[in-house]
Amino acid sequence: MLSSNSAAPEHRSNPMSLMVGESFRLILLVIKASIPKLVLDSVFELEKPMSAYGFEIVQMLLVETEPDEHVKRVMTEINATCQLQAIVIGLRDSVLALSVNVPGTTSKDVMDMILVTQYFDAMKEIDALSVSNSIFITYGPGAVKDCFTD
Repeated sequence: MLSSNSAAPEHRSNPMSLMVGESFRLILLVIKASIPKLVLDSVFELEKPMSAYGFEIVQMLLVETEPDEHVKRVMTEINATCQLQAIVIGLRDSVLALSVNVPGTTSKDVMDMILVTQYFDAMKEIDALSVSNSIFITYGPGAVKDCFTD
């Protein structure tokens, strides 16, 4: 919102006053149309020069902001970190709840079960791909020997 410290002349009888009043209104319209196109920092820098002409920036409506690429990258990293923390907390709570509610299980048993479930989910996803050309080989000291005997 733009306001003026000096009122526009309103003398209807004087043609010069009418012309100055219309010019004043036109200047206001041009300023109001130009400010939204500026970078936010430059609008604040206009405050002093405009006050010399009797104008004051009172309020601005922001409808779209585009943060700097660095800011976007940092925000993405923060979001990813928060999501990872939420996943870890959820996993920890699930492991503790299962090991407490199922007698005889330890947190290691629960983690082993989760790893096996993730393994089978990954296998199912790989199998679902139409261009899947994967060969799975067991890993370990005797794995190569086992491949030849199987």
